[in-house]
Amino acid sequence: MSHSPLGTRPRQRQRWAHVESARDVEVLAWIARFQFVTLDVLAARFEVSVARAGVRVRRLEQLGYVRRVTGLVSQAHAIYLAPAGARHIGSPRRRAPRPSLQRDHELALTQLVCRLELARPDPEVLTERDARQRECDGDQRFSVDVRAEHGGTAKRWPDVTLTNGRRTVALEVEFAAKGTERLRRIIEAYIASPMAEARFFVIDPVVAGRIARLRRDLLVAFGTSGARLCKIEIVPWTTVTAETRERIIKKVEVPGSSRGWDTSPRDR
Repeated sequence: MSHSPLGTRPRQRQRWAHVESARDVEVLAWIARFQFVTLDVLAARFEVSVARAGVRVRRLEQLGYVRRVTGLVSQAHAIYLAPAGARHIGSPRRRAPRPSLQRDHELALTQLVCRLELARPDPEVLTERDARQRECDGDQRFSVDVRAEHGGTAKRWPDVTLTNGRRTVALEVEFAAKGTERLRRIIEAYIASPMAEARFFVIDPVVAGRIARLRRDLLVAFGTSGARLCKIEIVPWTTVTAETRERIIKKVEVPGSSRGWDTSPRDR
């Protein structure tokens, strides 16, 4: 993310400009997969310093491709794709985000996707926007059918999806306390789905205990059908204290370790 050095020859400058343009598209495409990102996550994903990432973001902002929203004094700027940036990479235009709403949730998603993509090339990591587009294109079913409150069903896409075309794992960042009935319908939809696993990341022992109770009750109800059921996992988020982690584990009574892809958001 450095500027072209002074004195480079015209052909060298052309090559440098081509490389920078390709990197710009890559960065813009990654930002487009989320409501917004922050500079530190962007730097981590592209394995550069925060300072170098900042140089690129400022240039993209000057070009009108990205915008930044300032939150509280202690909060990092929210960086999101501007309409001009969406046109530049052929991405659908979306409304500007409201970073004050569910900020912790969205930042957790960007951190999780960043860690997963840097950790392994397989399986493929899809954000909710990725999965919606892929399903719309007829690639594969990534959503589950959740019973609506007043009848019928509504599609729900996981926060993050891992897939290799044969096996699919749903990841949900469950930081906010949803109503018990709504949470029941979501877990029920996952259990009945063809997904291999649905993993819920939590920061609150109370939420962990609620999911665990619903999982137990629903598995008992589904157990008589004889059908293959999606595995439901409940995992403490990486930033919780050791004390909170222990409380969550006790609430959950975690079964044997998950087989297959390790989706725990541990530090690299």
